[in-house]
Amino acid sequence: MRRLRVAAVVALGCGTLALAALLPSSAGARTAFCSDSRLSDGIRASHESASGVNCSVVHQLIAEAWVWRWGKVMWGGTPPQIPGRSQPQWWSCREVVDDFPDANPPSRGSGVLEGSVTQCRSRYKTFQFMEGRIHRVIGGQIPDRLPTKQRVVALTFDAGGNDAGAPKIFTALGSAKAKGTFFMTGRFAQLYPRWARRIAARYPIANHTFDHRDLTTLTLAEVRNEVLSASSSIDKATGRPPIRLFRFPYGSSNGATLGVVNNVGYSAVGWTVDTLGWEGTVMGQSVGSVTSRALGHLEPGEIILMHVGSVAADNSTLDADALPGIISAIRARGYHFVTLNQFW
Repeated sequence: MRRLRVAAVVALGCGTLALAALLPSSAGARTAFCSDSRLSDGIRASHESASGVNCSVVHQLIAEAWVWRWGKVMWGGTPPQIPGRSQPQWWSCREVVDDFPDANPPSRGSGVLEGSVTQCRSRYKTFQFMEGRIHRVIGGQIPDRLPTKQRVVALTFDAGGNDAGAPKIFTALGSAKAKGTFFMTGRFAQLYPRWARRIAARYPIANHTFDHRDLTTLTLAEVRNEVLSASSSIDKATGRPPIRLFRFPYGSSNGATLGVVNNVGYSAVGWTVDTLGWEGTVMGQSVGSVTSRALGHLEPGEIILMHVGSVAADNSTLDADALPGIISAIRARGYHFVTLNQFW
């Protein structure tokens, strides 16, 4: 895979990330950059042909979803005509580099550089655009709510057991057009690659270790391996690495294990409320109790912990069963749903 050298500089204003690159080009080609500050992580497009590509075309392709961000599939076609706007010619786009190379890595204090490079071609013109951001690690902390006073809620789903609740959860989120964040183990990604791919295609996947072990019982080298092995397995199963957020299995952590997680580039995230759906009916829980706990702790920035798998003792999937009602009730109270990576 061709590697591009990039350097990142945090731009002043608009919160965008300015990206510069050394890009291959044909003889006599003019190199120019066009930016789109409407996107929080910014875009920089490089013209590789002497004829160039107008920046408005780049923006139109992106705005009309003919150039997808973070995608790996080949797209092409002619976008529909929009009144008052010129129609781009036929384009075919594909991602050519999964992540920014670390030839010029940011300092540890600056965080981790993440992004992608996408190449688009028509018959005569070619351009590449890069997008990315600095993921800044939340060091030494495990926040249990989002840093906002807005009426938003984050639904999070731990996928460390089986996939019994996945169909209902996927359907409920899709039908309601609600957002969610999945904390997935590497083992889940290996055992259920189909669901891992389906989830990753629609929602952000975060790291939940490889084997869902209590990290406080392991050596620090083993802790590091749990985190990195999970990332590798998720990447292999879904075609993309997890986002740079991490959740400790059982919520079990200490200063040393948190230090390891932070040092490999992950921010740890907890939860505001655990629905306790994982306890199942055998421990006295029900769809009603799960719903009551989610609503009883409702506040701006609430992070709700739910689970994908079933309870072994009674095969119940209470979180999945309760999800449609929870979504409806939270929206009725004037809240909307966000993903964790919108804030970290």
